[in-house]
Amino acid sequence: MSTWGWVCQENGCPSKTDGARQRYRSKDAAQVAAKAHTKATGHKTRIIEYT
Repeated sequence: MSTWGWVCQENGCPSKTDGARQRYRSKDAAQVAAKAHTKATGHKTRIIEYT
């Protein structure tokens, strides 16, 4: 079963790897966390799937 995470695509962002360290059981949960980061910072994020 896959787990999911996210990465910030903004260079120099202190949260760049926060989402990658957090593993989510569903893609939806990872997207919610990534959207929260985007809303807070204006940075673009990318969802990652770990298989």
